[in-house]
Amino acid sequence: MFSMRSNLVTGDHALDANPASGPRAMAATLIDSVRAPVTFCGADLRVGLSVGISTFPEHGDEAEPLLKKADVAMYAAKKGGPHRSVIFEDGFGATAVRRLKVENSVGAPVCAG
Repeated sequence: MFSMRSNLVTGDHALDANPASGPRAMAATLIDSVRAPVTFCGADLRVGLSVGISTFPEHGDEAEPLLKKADVAMYAAKKGGPHRSVIFEDGFGATAVRRLKVENSVGAPVCAG
């Protein structure tokens, strides 16, 4: 079982799955599925997809730590450029986790109204 977080232009989307192909292959399929431009009102729109992956039980045995680590991996994927997937590594360190906590805390009051 693994957890992936992807950030589309329209926002965050979570996908929990257990395909036989594994998380890297699933991420590649997702990324390939959004590469083609979509025509909207006569304009070609392109979507970028970054995927962060954490795996059970290597990165945690409960949803919350798995999703947090997938978020950290997603930000590492975004930093590396468009159309990338990254599997969480312990070496991502506390800096990335702190940045994620700050970003989440800043967005919480805005979402709360």
